[in-house]
Amino acid sequence: MVEVEICVADAGGVAAAVAGGATRIELCTALEVGGLTPSLGAVLMARKAAGTAFVTVLIRPRAGDFVYGSDEGAAMVADLGSLTAWADDRGWTNLGFTTGALHPNGTIDEELMSALVRAANGRTLVFHKGFDAVPDPLAAAEQLLGLGVSGVLTSGGGGACIENLEALQRLAAESPLLITAAGGIRPDNVARVAATGVARVHLRAARPRPSQSLVPSAYDADTPEITDMATVTQLIAALSGP
Repeated sequence: MVEVEICVADAGGVAAAVAGGATRIELCTALEVGGLTPSLGAVLMARKAAGTAFVTVLIRPRAGDFVYGSDEGAAMVADLGSLTAWADDRGWTNLGFTTGALHPNGTIDEELMSALVRAANGRTLVFHKGFDAVPDPLAAAEQLLGLGVSGVLTSGGGGACIENLEALQRLAAESPLLITAAGGIRPDNVARVAATGVARVHLRAARPRPSQSLVPSAYDADTPEITDMATVTQLIAALSGP
């Protein structure tokens, strides 16, 4: 069966995803803005909750585009390298990374990606949804393979996966990288996406978490999201068939 990766923001999300049947987790913070680099504490708690599930940590320093200045790039390399060393010291093998960097014209930032691959020190590194902006996906996949990247997250060109099934099928058949379909995947369409031949599907399976504070605050408008175990369970069931 196609592997299911759930994007979560905390240890509670890890536990919900695993309980729902997911075998792979992408850990980040701030799901509501597409995910940012989590704290070391969040990674520590995720490790405890993950069991045998593989955890890939998102390295993304801010919301917005994937064109990074030198200081941002240096921070990404430092975050990734520190987490690699931390995991190596503890013998945690079920840890990899998801990240990405582009030039303004949408091509791969080879210099920064090379530095990130070196910092990963042999651990799995996947290029995130920024891949949907590249002008030539198959050429970019070859380029990333040469840099040491093992896979990409993509909807097949932007928008929802269900709108790009032919592109996903071509990527799954012709790309040298492992293809993870990501973008608008739900229990009611996941079987059609999986039929394209992609190796994995990726989704947030999230629902809003209302503020827990009894004191009104302007910050309450920024509603965080949490992982919904029921959605994960329904998606796994949809993939398993009747």
